[in-house]
Amino acid sequence: MKNLLMPVLLSAFVLPGAGQLYNKEKVKGVVFIGFFTFLSVALVAVTVWGVLPLLPQGGSPLSMLEVRALTTRLMVEKGTPIETVWWGMIAVWVYGILDAFLGARARARAADASR
Repeated sequence: MKNLLMPVLLSAFVLPGAGQLYNKEKVKGVVFIGFFTFLSVALVAVTVWGVLPLLPQGGSPLSMLEVRALTTRLMVEKGTPIETVWWGMIAVWVYGILDAFLGARARARAADASR
């Protein structure tokens, strides 16, 4: 049971792909880590791209109400690309957890068969 749980926990709470590396599936692990990293950078880039034109000129500090209004305006005007990348990250995360479990289960079955 511990061998099935560890890769799932690694993929869920450390980084998608960590469970695959634990399962000795190096290529798969690197692909998951690379894709999740790419999507993380894309999320930051899309958010910055969306928020920069909305910021007031002059660089004055914003009040909490202004930040809330800016966030609402950002999601109304530029929400679709941000949500697309966000859902992509969630999909990679969930699939990474599932794949880590399936890989661990296959490894455990192979180990049992070889005994």
